Amino acid sequence: MAATNRKQDSGGIRPYLNLIGIFVLLGVVTLGALLLAAALTGPDSFLGPIWASILGAINNVLTWIFDPNRVPAADAIQCRTHSGCSTVQSIVFSLVFFFVVLTGFAYTTLLERVVLARLQQRVGPNRVGPGGLLQPAADGMKLIFKEDITPSGADKPVYHIAPMLKAVPPLILLAVVPLGPDLIIPWFDGNVYQVPLGLIDVNVGVLWLLAVTSIATYGVVLAGWASNNKYAMLGGLRASAQM
Repeated sequence: MAATNRKQDSGGIRPYLNLIGIFVLLGVVTLGALLLAAALTGPDSFLGPIWASILGAINNVLTWIFDPNRVPAADAIQCRTHSGCSTVQSIVFSLVFFFVVLTGFAYTTLLERVVLARLQQRVGPNRVGPGGLLQPAADGMKLIFKEDITPSGADKPVYHIAPMLKAVPPLILLAVVPLGPDLIIPWFDGNVYQVPLGLIDVNVGVLWLLAVTSIATYGVVLAGWASNNKYAMLGGLRASAQM
């Protein structure tokens, strides 16, 4: 009976949620159409000042963050040449990496799942958070608390190292990829640092990419071999052949 009541309540709320979603979608489309019309008609139209103010606000924010000229060059410590700001650069790069790059990966996966669901006439992830936006966080928590099972006949050291060989190389790749222009960061010690959004600047960046990506293949093969299972071994060889 309780399950039936919950189902009926959910069915009663769902039309209102759909109605709210329709209004939000119409509002976004209307706003986009107005901004597009303002951009096409130019500053002489009545929408011109609105468009100009929006672009000005965005430009001011980006200029404050990225413009190196807002701080005199003599006052900013250049992290490219100064050895004393390695801690600052490591902290800033780590924050950008974890909160931007990994979040981008998570929501790219969510977008893929939503698009595939629409193509297959399914609903897709929509339960966790508004519109399913917190689904990546729920998936991450689920993976963290999953039981770790090691086969009894497995080569345990290799079995545990293999996933690291698969997961670490894609992260190491970003060491040579500049994530953006230099940031002007006022730090807690009273100094201002110009921090590059890249860990190292090497002349062999392309070779680095090719070399590091080849390491991930060993992780798949070793995972299949270390499990002491012939089917896992065949699967690992097949996956490595596809890379």
